[in-house]
Amino acid sequence: MFNLRLSKLINNFLSDLYKIDLLKTSIILIRFVYLFYLRKKISYYINPNKKISNHIMVNKIDGSTDTVISHNMHFTDDFFNLKKTFKRFSGAKTMMISSPLRSVDFINYENFKALSVGPRNEGELFQIRSLGFQWKNIYGIDLLSYSDKIVLGDIHNSNYQNDFFNIIFCGWVLTYSEDYEKILDELFRLVKNNGIITIGFSYDSKVSL
Repeated sequence: MFNLRLSKLINNFLSDLYKIDLLKTSIILIRFVYLFYLRKKISYYINPNKKISNHIMVNKIDGSTDTVISHNMHFTDDFFNLKKTFKRFSGAKTMMISSPLRSVDFINYENFKALSVGPRNEGELFQIRSLGFQWKNIYGIDLLSYSDKIVLGDIHNSNYQNDFFNIIFCGWVLTYSEDYEKILDELFRLVKNNGIITIGFSYDSKVSL
């Protein structure tokens, strides 16, 4: 009983530390510099210049197009613009889809498994950790990765078991898909009964669909 209480106290303490944006983002950036620039650990699901099945090509301002992987590697551009970099790595955008969880009373932060879909970097993972989820229960999947916490994969058809996750965070991913219903089917396959799927999606009324 004592060990259980001590473990919970430590978990709560670390969760509170990660709620401090400056501390959390500094850790994320230090890890990124070490893993991406020094260890050169970046890897891709497929050739980043090749179009991936079920994914759109992204239109650029100059009229050219990017693959989804190339487009999402832009988080590494202009790295020494600290204001922009802090925003890209802080995981703050995840708060928009994770904040509603505070009103859910049945979440077991000690044991629930959480999946981050398309996090790009570790910012979203650390943001999820700040909610109270344990590191061992936090997973990430993306088409690119420099971190052992983010596995390479395509959420249209992942390798996870059925009913594996209690909570899935899918922020601003569907917009890159040519078949978002296939992603939704996959999310429903992965989430447990009575689990939670939280989705972020931007809609621009000026763009015709």
